[in-house]
Amino acid sequence: MNEQTENELTRLNSYQEICREALNEFATNNPFKLRAYEKEKIEKLLYRMFDGETDFLVQNSDDYFEIYGEE
Repeated sequence: MNEQTENELTRLNSYQEICREALNEFATNNPFKLRAYEKEKIEKLLYRMFDGETDFLVQNSDDYFEIYGEE
């Protein structure tokens, strides 16, 4: 795995953690707007999204960077 791919994986993991933290904070601060069931569904959705993105990056890094660009 090249350095560019490793850097992007690190970035995706960081973004996933930010999303988790934001969801937890929102759920804590707005208990009447987000039920535990909904929070769980969102957590699963975020996991699938980031897992799919990570798989695409690892399996097809050239295509990934062609589509999303290089930063």
